[in-house]
Amino acid sequence: MALPPHPATGLATPLLTAAPRRRLLLGLAAGLATPFLARAHPAEPVTEVTLLTGGAEGGPTDLWLRAFAPFLERHLPHRAVSVSNRPEASRAQLLVTIASAPANGRSLGYAVTPDIFAQPGTGRASGLLKRLRLLGAVAEDPLVLVAPPETSLASLQREREPQTLALPPQGSTAALATPALQEHLPLAPLNFPSAAAARQATLSGNVSVALVRLSDAIAALQEGRLAALGLALAERCALLPETPTLGERGIPLVASARRGFVLPAGTPDAVATPLAAALAKVVADPEYVAQANASGILPGFLDEANWTRLVRQQLAALKL
Repeated sequence: MALPPHPATGLATPLLTAAPRRRLLLGLAAGLATPFLARAHPAEPVTEVTLLTGGAEGGPTDLWLRAFAPFLERHLPHRAVSVSNRPEASRAQLLVTIASAPANGRSLGYAVTPDIFAQPGTGRASGLLKRLRLLGAVAEDPLVLVAPPETSLASLQREREPQTLALPPQGSTAALATPALQEHLPLAPLNFPSAAAARQATLSGNVSVALVRLSDAIAALQEGRLAALGLALAERCALLPETPTLGERGIPLVASARRGFVLPAGTPDAVATPLAAALAKVVADPEYVAQANASGILPGFLDEANWTRLVRQQLAALKL
């Protein structure tokens, strides 16, 4: 059969059946759409973010950070989060290094306040604070006064001779809070190399009482091997609802460590703001909340302004 001429050229034009025509149109559409979609959804590179700490691998700080890192990665798109230990440096020395690091948001220093500003190697605390951005605190670790199960706060108050108070090292939140506690209890402080050592001395009955962070005592308290004489919180804690605050026992002591992350002071908002937003999302993550509570830690977000204000108040009170 003769093919009809093209109306413009007069030449014969091939006829396309419905199926080939449809395949041709789909092919043309695919050819045009693919480059457009690639431009609209480019593959975004993954940036490495490192959480730096001065603690040794396998220690309490290292274990907590490695449990925290996956949550930060979950809420920080296009970032791979890892932990780097610098056991040769104290946490204070590490933060001095962070203060001088590139302000690109790729290295976050782990900080516990107010401890970090009271440790040797920081120089003048207020000077170091000015060189850092306190990006956000993600957990509160309140102090708790603990003793062997047969010990009561009343028995301590009746003692004529000061009883030995086991403490973590100098510069810890517990050590900083001890003078306020001594105003109400006859106690002779004794610093141990670690909170674990102070707890063990109390478990063994070698000392009468210890002041440690709740996370350092939660397991022994839950197992009944230690008794909580009072929590250094303004209100009772849901983790230990039967335990009164020290304020309820006539000792107006409120003291907690705050765990969080810092950046160099020169870090621009365009870099810091997404990181802070991710930290806030972690604190609201139910899985993180459950994990923190299991460790005796109270999840709670303090943004840069409020954390900085709190630390300045603490430094003023401690005259640091």
